[in-house]
Amino acid sequence: MILALCLLPFLGGFAILRSSEEKAGKISVIVTGLLVVIIGFILFFTKEGLEILLWPGLELSWQIDHLGKGFSFLVLPLWFLATIYARGYMEGQKARSFFFFYLITLGTVLGLALAGNLLTYYLFYELLTLTTYPLVIQTGTREARQAGKTYLIFSFAGAGFVLAGLFLLYGLTGSVAFVPGGFIGQGLIATHPFWAKTALFFLVAGFGVKGALIPIHFWLPGAMVAPTPVSALLHAVAVVKAGIFGLLRVSLYIFGPAALASIGIGGIKAWAALTILLGSMIALQQDKLKKRLAYSTIGQLSYIFLGVLLLNPAGLQAGLFHFLAHALLKITLFFCAGIITHETGCTKVSELDGIGLRLPRTMVAFALASIGLVGIPFTLGFISKWYFLSADPAWSWVFILSAFLNALYLFPVVTRAFFREGKFAPPLQWEASPAMLLPTLFLAGGALLLGIFFRLPLEFINTIQLTITN
Repeated sequence: MILALCLLPFLGGFAILRSSEEKAGKISVIVTGLLVVIIGFILFFTKEGLEILLWPGLELSWQIDHLGKGFSFLVLPLWFLATIYARGYMEGQKARSFFFFYLITLGTVLGLALAGNLLTYYLFYELLTLTTYPLVIQTGTREARQAGKTYLIFSFAGAGFVLAGLFLLYGLTGSVAFVPGGFIGQGLIATHPFWAKTALFFLVAGFGVKGALIPIHFWLPGAMVAPTPVSALLHAVAVVKAGIFGLLRVSLYIFGPAALASIGIGGIKAWAALTILLGSMIALQQDKLKKRLAYSTIGQLSYIFLGVLLLNPAGLQAGLFHFLAHALLKITLFFCAGIITHETGCTKVSELDGIGLRLPRTMVAFALASIGLVGIPFTLGFISKWYFLSADPAWSWVFILSAFLNALYLFPVVTRAFFREGKFAPPLQWEASPAMLLPTLFLAGGALLLGIFFRLPLEFINTIQLTITN
């Protein structure tokens, strides 16, 4: 079933390519996505695992652990909703190749989520670049091709650092397995401190490319030339989450909290904190809505990494909870941005005066997601930031200042939409096609409900924490 979960999207993608009719291909992508969701939900409640020997000493393996389950369980419903949204967004366009790469990227991300060791993760990490590149350049414009070139350069360079860290780790320990709490012992750090720190640096830098740590983030804003369904997945559940998920695996399943504390990671913490603040400050200066959201992502991702690096239960809870919160809230914001562009042609914040009259439901969804990302009480963002503030008082100022900056770049979009007069008239019926609007409203409502009834995801996060600390 693990193989079916990872391979079915590839089979569905090739079925789309072989389909003689565009409509049949669009139906295939929905059916494949639904089957993958069903299999994924079944696997979520099992403890079975699978390991395949690639060559003696190093195994290509998948496993079902709590962290991988959590990532997969997040990916599956969001990807399914994004597929419905993409069908509405791409209506009237020849999108066979688009949905082919859209589906095989899903299989690649699931292969990452369930990877049982760093070698498996690395191979799918490389494959993710190849499957998402055609999506980044989907429009075929000169700007898109240049953005795709930058994306390839940064992604392959990052993967090269990961490969160097992988070989160094294997040379030092003879293992690259993912073990809850890590397998790097303090004895190794005492005897080989330089090489242990070097391996950590390589892995953080390598995964930090897709995790958008400043200054190795430049590919991300440029990739916003992709269609909005692609941008939503890049920022919520695919590329950037693959980077940050890799950082979580390195921190919690290779080195572990005890080894990281022995090494001393003050510099890495400062790097994450700087990314949080600079990403938010640069977002303030962006007039293009999708670029503003892109720089917001850069800051928000490092919340997750910094929370884990605080090396205490509250920090880990905060980081993992924000992994969920950012995914739900950011995909909602990008869906709203896509509707705005698709229905009005507006791409800039300065063009949105009065757009709440034309797109009232969309802009209410944007407002709810913005409130959540800022961290107003009774929202998902508030829960994660509450745990951030209680994790380590010495770093609290970073999260407080960042929340203030988040409000400064998100709330003006809402106030322009509802409290300024503009050129927009009310919609005749639907603001956008139901395929685009309904997933957006569902996600906004779901995020609001999870902010109120947050105990269920928090209990699962606590289970992950227990497996690591024990």
